Amino acid sequence: MAPDLDIHDLFAGYGVRKVLRGLTLPSIAGGQVTALVGPNGAGKTTLLRAVAGLVPASGVIRFGEQDLIAVSAQQRANVLAFMPQFLPQRMSLSVLEAVISALRASPPSGTTWN
Repeated sequence: MAPDLDIHDLFAGYGVRKVLRGLTLPSIAGGQVTALVGPNGAGKTTLLRAVAGLVPASGVIRFGEQDLIAVSAQQRANVLAFMPQFLPQRMSLSVLEAVISALRASPPSGTTWN
């Protein structure tokens, strides 16, 4: 059974501009498909980036028993991955190349690459 994702009193943003201020969501059940829907500028991408550790955040982001705000980047990469909607200019990856790149950057425990 997959762990639940819990987000409570989350503050996140870019520098002094806080996009998310005190966000609390109902627990997101592990193993379920969940849609994140809202108008442009509502903070959907900022929320996903905060969960992935790509923007500074405070509050609680808990995946099962792990506090994702307190863990290292390596520990976070062991339990989640983030695929942006757009890649930087002049970068083109197929889905397979993106998955292989992510696995090489943070291989599962006990895995070695030749």
